[in-house]
Amino acid sequence: TDEAAEGEEETVDYAEEEEENAEETEEDIDIIAEQTRRADDHKDRGNEHMSKKEYELALHQYNEAVHVSPAGPNSHVYYSNRAAAHCYLARYESASDDCRTSIALRP
Repeated sequence: TDEAAEGEEETVDYAEEEEENAEETEEDIDIIAEQTRRADDHKDRGNEHMSKKEYELALHQYNEAVHVSPAGPNSHVYYSNRAAAHCYLARYESASDDCRTSIALRP
């Protein structure tokens, strides 16, 4: 009966562990969603600067987006947009690097 009791304890431990993991997962999802929202705000501001041909200001906003969410669900867009700003500023090597990163994130 000691073995049965040990087996029950393990089941309880696994159940508690699964509950803790589910809570951590929900927290992770919330964190990622907030990071994505903040990064998207920077991207949108960058897009506004691009439309006004304010390429340095756009680049700064895209840098912020990448900093906030370097590998999030929309990060490939931030790198792609930043590559465009680099092109307008004749920084072709940086643009090329960002293009490769964008493709690596979303082939």
